Amino acid sequence: MPRAISEAMSWTDRRPASRMDFGTSARLRFGGAISAANGWQVGAAVGVDDGADIGADDGRTTATGGLGVHAGLGVSKRFANDRAEAKVSVSLGTQSFKTERFQNIFDPGIGQATMKTSYVGANASIGYTLSTGALFATPALDLQAINLKIGDFAETGLAGTGARSEGRSDWYLSATPMLTAGFQGHGFKLSGTVGYQFADKGQIVAPIRLIGSPDASDPAMIRILIDKKTLMLGVNAEAKLGADAALQFGFKGLYGNKVDSESANVKLVVRF
Repeated sequence: MPRAISEAMSWTDRRPASRMDFGTSARLRFGGAISAANGWQVGAAVGVDDGADIGADDGRTTATGGLGVHAGLGVSKRFANDRAEAKVSVSLGTQSFKTERFQNIFDPGIGQATMKTSYVGANASIGYTLSTGALFATPALDLQAINLKIGDFAETGLAGTGARSEGRSDWYLSATPMLTAGFQGHGFKLSGTVGYQFADKGQIVAPIRLIGSPDASDPAMIRILIDKKTLMLGVNAEAKLGADAALQFGFKGLYGNKVDSESANVKLVVRF
């Protein structure tokens, strides 16, 4: 979400930047799960990512030094002879970037700020697996609710024409019906996923004022457009390394009219 906020810093145009360029970010996750009787499982995870460098508005705005910290807790229950699974999880995290924005009002200058966002979210999903021989298919539904808080900030280096904000907090809801299908053999599993995400909002809004303006003045409501409908594609592969260990690879892509996002991960799973 800090990527979207860095775009909002192009407030002098009173519109979202026409293009944003992102570097590649690295993410590190650690987690574990405990299985209980009757198909119950409880898991927790923590993670850190370095955040990609961002360029927006033809290079007038840049964001570097990104850092994110995340944590989550989840519970799952298998039933119907282990063919069905329901999951519920909660998560929270914080992210920050250092931004620089060039403007030329009266005199050219560069404004600097530290942009921070935080979030708390809940996710629920349910799926049912159909199989015949080595082939399987799992229709599922995923529901998500995220409260995103944009932190307050004030630019330095541009005197009274710098941007400032008192921040904002909003809920974002989505539902994603999906289908995963594939095959599994002795020691391996390969599957693909296709889904479509429906969201309740098509924009992220941030109120922006000039540093020299009074608090009673109306802010400029900078809107960053996001997709209300997004195609989701994924690929997952798993190879067993022994009776209690497996190596997993995953790819997930979200493709909309305004935003594309792609991520890949490699996991080492060890069962005790």
